[in-house]
Amino acid sequence: MKRTKSSRPAPPAPASSKVITLDDKIREQAYYHWIDNGCPNGDDLGHWFAAEQQVLTTLAEDHVASP
Repeated sequence: MKRTKSSRPAPPAPASSKVITLDDKIREQAYYHWIDNGCPNGDDLGHWFAAEQQVLTTLAEDHVASP
């Protein structure tokens, strides 16, 4: 059963609360991928690469949309 965003547990806190890095964004998204897939063991790189692609795509779309 997939969880909705509102029912997801909070992701691990970034190393620094003041600066959010690209790695922090990818780490958070990978965590959500892992949660959404039932917290399986052994596919950490798969979750990371899927999250990386999603974060980079979102950043590129946001960059193109901004004037």
